[in-house]
Amino acid sequence: MRRSTPSSAAPQPSVMAHTLRQARQSGNLNLSSCELRTFPAQIFRLYEDLDEDERSWECASLVNLDLSYNEIEAIPEQIETLKYLLKFKMRHNRLQKVPNSFWTLETLTSLDLSNNQLEGRLPQNVGKLNKLRELGVEGNQLTELPESVGDLHELEILRVDNNQLRALPSTIGNLRRLKTLSAHSNQIAELPTSFGFLTGLLTVDLKKNNLHATGNAFLALTSVKYIDLRENKLEIFPTLPENNTCLDQLFLGFNSIKQVPEDVILSAKESLTVLDIRDNKLQHLSDRLPQLYRLKTLDLTNNDLHDLPAGLGYLKYLNHLLVEGNPLRSIRSSIISSGTEPLKKYLRTRGGPPVGVDAMEEEMDEFTFSQRQIVHNDPMNEAPTSEDEYLYRDAAASGSLQLVDMKLHQLPAQLHGAGVYRFGETLLQLNLSKNHLLELPAPIGELTSLHTLIAEQCGLKVIHASIAMIPSLQYLRVRKNSLTTDAIDAMFAAGSRPGVCSYLKELDLRNNLITDVPQKLQFLEVIDTLLLSFNRIQVLDGFSWSSMQKLSVLSISDNRLESLGTVYQAPMLTSLSLENNELRQQLDDFAITAAKRFALKKDLAMTRSLKIRHLRKIEQKS
Repeated sequence: MRRSTPSSAAPQPSVMAHTLRQARQSGNLNLSSCELRTFPAQIFRLYEDLDEDERSWECASLVNLDLSYNEIEAIPEQIETLKYLLKFKMRHNRLQKVPNSFWTLETLTSLDLSNNQLEGRLPQNVGKLNKLRELGVEGNQLTELPESVGDLHELEILRVDNNQLRALPSTIGNLRRLKTLSAHSNQIAELPTSFGFLTGLLTVDLKKNNLHATGNAFLALTSVKYIDLRENKLEIFPTLPENNTCLDQLFLGFNSIKQVPEDVILSAKESLTVLDIRDNKLQHLSDRLPQLYRLKTLDLTNNDLHDLPAGLGYLKYLNHLLVEGNPLRSIRSSIISSGTEPLKKYLRTRGGPPVGVDAMEEEMDEFTFSQRQIVHNDPMNEAPTSEDEYLYRDAAASGSLQLVDMKLHQLPAQLHGAGVYRFGETLLQLNLSKNHLLELPAPIGELTSLHTLIAEQCGLKVIHASIAMIPSLQYLRVRKNSLTTDAIDAMFAAGSRPGVCSYLKELDLRNNLITDVPQKLQFLEVIDTLLLSFNRIQVLDGFSWSSMQKLSVLSISDNRLESLGTVYQAPMLTSLSLENNELRQQLDDFAITAAKRFALKKDLAMTRSLKIRHLRKIEQKS
């Protein structure tokens, strides 16, 4: 049957007709975020209601169907007619069950039914979909996975988190191609014996369960890179894979672990970069812990430790050593609060480096240092007379210091505020970009006249909290570094205290490792421009945008956004960049008037103009 006019059944006929026509051309139909309450019947007539200029033999078979972010309650039995379907997504709907006819779609390679209302046991017939490479049923109310899951031999990704599962099926070990298992936020009490056969696993996320032990479940996982067992009930440190040179990150925080066995340490020494054992019951750390010489982050927060191995001070890659909340009576609190590098330096004065690893040089006391200079005529202690000294003299006169691409590994002594050039009073602009600085240290906080600080492409991981207290700082640009959400919050640790970036107008945090909008940013009362593009942010929820009274420009493009949260509550916001994200929500054009414009590109169904004042009024009324 051909039609010359759009179907009157569609809520927006012209848009629906255009979407269906595109689907016939491409084989992909995306009806996500369309406020659908029922499964669209037009899908089953897709090749019947052709436009006058279309030919049935020129149409592509429907292979991808996305109905996510709607309010659909049921899938009709006719679904079995979509026999060429490869990918089916129906996230965030109101499904309570799946019809038996659905399981005849044996061509499916990807199925996403996450965040619905599925209850009880996932149907046994799921095992018939033996071509599946990805299965997502997270965010439901499932209590059991059938044994037939073990028949999904091609499965590479399994997401079952945020359900009510008490166990994984005993056949899970049959999934030899499985690379990612996400089963966090369930009630799993033990792992099946066959778990050890999942030798292809790269990522294991089992946090927020009821595991008391893991036995030998990980022993044969020689390729695994990421293991997350936080917030379980573990009392024994898990046995790690043997002969594994891949394990990169291990998260064990918020358990009841009492010790870290030495043999476990040695099994991961060649690869482990992140070890999180915070909020456990550790009382002692083995002197062999520093054998983990590749560590970049070691989180020991909130344990019962009275001392730290001196060897930790020699780990050259360790830039986050977190020990707050321990009764470390042998280490002054001022050293602990000063950050990782001062703590490492102190530890190096208490003992030698670990044997046989790539470590830093031994710390010298003042006597040894002086003797070495006398014996070797070492010029290290001479007054600075380098050919770059003219830079500091000129900066003292102009107020601007450009130290770009100077191969610096630490802050030059000339920059100290009370030094010979008195930069604390005179320096207005400082550019440290393209150096090798892992930290912007406390001495920068002494530059009390500074109003522009730039440190791009330095590999920064830490910015000292004193920098947030510079009274005249207006522009802080630290893009293309390795700063995390925690690092930014630590910088603004003083919170709403008077003097915290009182005049900061622009903060550039693009191209870092930020996963959430740092909560402390809400205290930047006069900030006008906030740039967060090219990070890893997923949601804007949980942040008090209304407190940012002066914010007018916000860029969060090229992240992983799935939700906009309440960003529109920022009262002065006029420019919002969100392109290249994973947004699914459609915004109601009728609820927005002509006051302000948002640029939304690529991730929404189309680029559209949006305004926000009326939306705020509607929210206030509701």
